Amino acid sequence: MNFWLSWKHYPKYGIFELHSPWWISGEGDDYKTIVAAVKAESEKQAKDIIEESYDVPLFLDPSPEWRFCDKRPDDWSPFCDRFPRADWMIW
Repeated sequence: MNFWLSWKHYPKYGIFELHSPWWISGEGDDYKTIVAAVKAESEKQAKDIIEESYDVPLFLDPSPEWRFCDKRPDDWSPFCDRFPRADWMIW
């Protein structure tokens, strides 16, 4: 299954490495809004993939402030003019 997720990334979360497509879609005073596409079996697994991509796993801290986690069809692509594909993205 495909999932489209968004969360607020605060500097305290540190660095993450996610090979699935992701982009910064906005910024607040002390955070960046991230959107990402992941392949997972459930919403929980999709969120776990994001949390485990951080150098210091977020499950040790309070969970990130999720904006949404939406299931997408099997033939869905996250790429568009606003969110272009980069060479490093695995989809």
